[in-house]
Formats: sequence, structure tokens, C-alpha cells
Amino acid sequence: MLRFFFHYCSPFPLFLEMASVVGLAGFFRTRGSATTWTALEMSGPLALVVTYLVLRFFGSVRWYRRLPHQRGGTRPLGIENHFRRINVLGSYSLAMATALLWGGLPPVLLWGLAIVQGFFVYVSGVLLYFHLTDDSALRVNVFSHRAPTLSHTPRSMPGARPQRAAQVT
Repeated sequence: MLRFFFHYCSPFPLFLEMASVVGLAGFFRTRGSATTWTALEMSGPLALVVTYLVLRFFGSVRWYRRLPHQRGGTRPLGIENHFRRINVLGSYSLAMATALLWGGLPPVLLWGLAIVQGFFVYVSGVLLYFHLTDDSALRVNVFSHRAPTLSHTPRSMPGARPQRAAQVT
């Protein structure tokens, strides 16, 4: 059941995200034009929408070149995996913002959610910076798999697997 609600390939987070975007647009269309908001009141929802759009942009870009055996696969690699998982958190925070606005919460209080999403944008930006400045020729996720053939891993590295001795018969 948790996989249905929180997995990045599940249709529920995408549905929740679409419903939240429609709900926010409906809120700003009906109540946003009827009231006169100050710049401070409008800044909370605006900051939330901006951080959401930045995270959505990061999640929509292919950051790795696909290898021939990965053409049909949908499993994301490396930071693409991170960005898809962050989009699930973004869809839930957008849903909370929509529910709070329709519930009558003052819009300036959405700064709390915007700060949380701003933290996600900051972490994603740091990971993206490391990805763009990395010039290593190793394949993606080379150290995260438990493959026994990591022959290019130096023995002096922490966590390196010991080499098996050749069997003599």
C-alpha cells in the first residue's frame, strides 16, 4: 500500500500533483481575483510555485546518456532517480498547500512549505553541480550495485571487496 502512495512510478503521486495544480489554479482564479492581496501574502504561494517548477524542471531533464541496453528501460539512474523521488515529495507538499489555501489558511503561511521545498532545491542543485563537474569515466551507480566484478575498484578504498584467490587443483 505504501508503494501505491509514495513510489515514483505509481500513478497516485502524479494524479495528486495534477489535482493540486488544478486546485491551485482554481483557487487563484476564484479567490485570488476577489481579494486584494498584499505582496507579502502573495509571496508565500509564489515561492512555493517557483520551487515546485524548479524541481519539476530538474525531474524532466535526462541527465545521463542512455546506453543501448537501457533504451527501453524506465528505471532512472543516479541523480535522475533522486529528482523523480523529490517530485513525489513536491506533489505532496503542493497538495498540502492546495488543501490549506482552500481551507482558509492565510497564504503567507505557505512560506513553511516553500522553505522545505527550497531545501530540496538546494540539495538538488548541489547534486547537479557535482554531476556537472564530475569528469570520471565510471558508469553511473558503479559503487551502489553489489556486483562481484568491480575489478576497477582499488583495494585501498573503504568498502572495497577483497579479491578471491584463484583455486589451484
